This record gives sequence, structure tokens and C-alpha cells, in this order.
Amino acid sequence: MRCLKTSLTSSRFTKLCFYHCNIAAFQDGISELCKGLAACTRLQELTLVHSTLGGAGARELKNGLAHTSALTTLRIEKCGVTSFGVAELCEGLVSCSLLQHLSLAQNSIGLAGARELKRALKSMPNLKILNLQECCITSSGMEWVAKGLTYTTRLEHLTLSLNPIGDDGLTALANALQHTATR
Repeated sequence: MRCLKTSLTSSRFTKLCFYHCNIAAFQDGISELCKGLAACTRLQELTLVHSTLGGAGARELKNGLAHTSALTTLRIEKCGVTSFGVAELCEGLVSCSLLQHLSLAQNSIGLAGARELKRALKSMPNLKILNLQECCITSSGMEWVAKGLTYTTRLEHLTLSLNPIGDDGLTALANALQHTATR
């Protein structure tokens, strides 16, 4: 995996996609990837799908995200990220002000993760697409996400499928979207 870090350091990549790669299974795999991200200044899109990150991998990714100022798309889908991991990721997302597409689909972020996401959404004024499909977000969690959505005035596409948001969550979402539309 050290060769990946070295390759990324000297690369001109604008897009990196890892589907079913399970990078975290290799010793220092995600750590080396994230060290490489720090030098990959032109990176616009990073996709990790069905790769076991968990909390430790999310922590490493947080450090890598801090150096990806050109990032416009981040997809971390079905990677075993829980509320703890989302809290780590959200710290890194604060530096991604150009982010337009964020997908955390099929990760169990729950209430605590939704609360952290609300804080991160404040720093994403250019966000157009947010995919939170099947993230275990309940009505209480949706209230936090809805508060964060009031900062995303450019949002065009929101996916919340397969989350038990209930009537209270739907009401909070409707109020947030109404507030956003009037900005």
C-alpha cells in the first residue's frame, strides 16, 4: 500500500474510485491512502463503496480530507461507518467548502451522526446533492439534519429513502426546506 501513497503524491488524478476494495483490510491501507490524498491537490472526486472503513478508517480519512481543497464529490457508501465515524468524517468535511455531492448512503449514522452532520453542513454552502439513504436516521435525527439543511441554499437533490424519519422528522424537513427556499 505504500506504493499507492507514492503514486498519489506524484499523480494528476482528479477522480479516485474504490468499489469493493476493502482497503482497510490491508495493514495501514487506509492510512497510506489518506497520506497520499494529502498530496493529491487536484482530486475532485473520491468514492469508497462497500469498503470496510469503520471508525478507525473514518478517523484516517478525516486527516486526508483536510488536504483535499478541490474536492467536489465524496461518496462513502456501505462502508460500515457509524455515528462515531461520521463524527470523525465531519471534522474533515469542514475544510471541503467546494463540496457539491456528499453521499453517506447505507452507513448506520443514527442520531449522533445526524447531529454531527448538521454541524458539517454549515461549512458546505455549495452542496447540491446529499444522499443519506438507509442511514438509520429516525425522526429525532431528521430534526438535526433538517437544521443543517437550512445552510445548504443550493441543495437540489436530497435522498432519505429507507430511513424511519416518521411524521415529526418529515415536518422538520418541510420546515427546513421552506426556510431554505426563502433565502
